[in-house]
Amino acid sequence: MGTKLKKSVTGKERVVHTLLIILTCWPLLHIFLVKQFDLNAWKLAGWGMYSVPLHSIRLEITQLVKSPQGWTASPISDSRLNEPVSKYMDLRFALGKLMEPSGLARSVFEAFPTMDRINIRVSKLAMDRSSGMIEESHVDFLYDE
Repeated sequence: MGTKLKKSVTGKERVVHTLLIILTCWPLLHIFLVKQFDLNAWKLAGWGMYSVPLHSIRLEITQLVKSPQGWTASPISDSRLNEPVSKYMDLRFALGKLMEPSGLARSVFEAFPTMDRINIRVSKLAMDRSSGMIEESHVDFLYDE
């Protein structure tokens, strides 16, 4: 006569099963995050990192001054901004659109209290999927004191 053995799932097996499910689902979630929020495919244990070029980010901060002819823009370059710019660029490189430069804007207004309005332009090189060419795209962030 055969006896049926009932096997109970132990705590260790639950942990292993949970980890396997997470490892199985993570690549799909990561692909979604990269496409939706422009996260860096090379960060957060992305398994598709070699499928995209390592893109570079460029940052331009300009002061906007109202004149009778309209708004004039003059670039801001100051060593007091080196650290906040570097921190923002590192975070933007990893987190993409999830990282807006509001903290950087605060640092600019603290360093230059007479400024009323600034524009922060974030540019990056990326491959255009339709043409296969590397192109620059940019996003402008306008801040008022």
